[in-house]
This record gives sequence, C-alpha cells and structure tokens, in this order.
Amino acid sequence: MSRRDMFIQKLSDILVEHHEVPREKMEGFQEIYDASPMGEFEDFLVQEGLVASEDMLQALSRYYEVPGFDVRGHFFEHALVSKLPKSFLMRHAVIPLEVDENMLICVAANPNNPNLLSDMGQYVSYDLRFDVGIRNDILDAIEEFSDEAVTEIDEDGENRNEPFNEEVIIDEDQD
Repeated sequence: MSRRDMFIQKLSDILVEHHEVPREKMEGFQEIYDASPMGEFEDFLVQEGLVASEDMLQALSRYYEVPGFDVRGHFFEHALVSKLPKSFLMRHAVIPLEVDENMLICVAANPNNPNLLSDMGQYVSYDLRFDVGIRNDILDAIEEFSDEAVTEIDEDGENRNEPFNEEVIIDEDQD
C-alpha cells in the first residue's frame, strides 16, 4: 500500500470513527475519488460537499496530531507572508501565521512533510511549529496575501498601488 493510500485509509477511518461519515458512504466516496481527476482526497471531500470543512480540519488535526487552523477569513500579515517565495509557499501548501518570540507558527496542508522543515530553514531562522489546514484554503490565502499590499511603499516612498495622477498641463499657445 502506498503512502498516499495509507493516508486516505487512515483519514477515512478517523472520519468514520468520529461519526462524520458512515463507513459505507466513505467507501463510496473513495471509489468516486479514485475515478475523479481531483488531486487530493481531503480537498475532494470538502469541495464536493461530502465532508464539512470544520470536520475535515478536525480529522486532519487528529491525523497529524497538531492543532488545526482554519485559514478562511484570517488576515495574514503581508510582510510575514512575503518572507518566503510564493512558489515555495504554493509548492508546500504552507503559509506563515504568526511569530511568537523566536518561533514562526505556520499552517501547512502536510505538517509531516519530511522536507518542509529543512526547506523553510533556507528562508527563515526562526524555530518552526506547524499547524494543519485545508490545502485549497491555504493556497487561496497564499494567492490573496502574497500579492502586493494595497499600501505597499516603493523605494521612492511612493504608494505602489496608488493611481498615477499627475496633472497634464496643456500649453494652449503651442499648436
């Protein structure tokens, strides 16, 4: 059994054990997922409305044995998110949440990813702690908060997103 198949089975068991989904339905969901083009099982269950986001987050928290964090509606600090390249954040489905003294707390779709800790160490020198979140929600938050901030100031002290509003003076004597 592959690592991914083991994850799907264990996550399914957690959802069944905690009465989120009856066993028969979960087996049917797995069959539908196997025939679908969806990338991740947990995203499939949530996007198709088969499991509520809150229930999935609780199941992922139990699976990974870390706190769950719902990133939907959370206001992430642009400066903190921009410490890491967007491509890195998207590839690992991880977003920095907050700094607590010398610890950077992040929300990751797979906090057990064996490369995540060392890969993040290339960009930050904080101690790291990972909470778990739902992959698609994390990716949406990265898209939203990694773009330039509305009030971002460039090196000339100008607001980058303020429309250019220079008056045009027309010399009527020149024709």
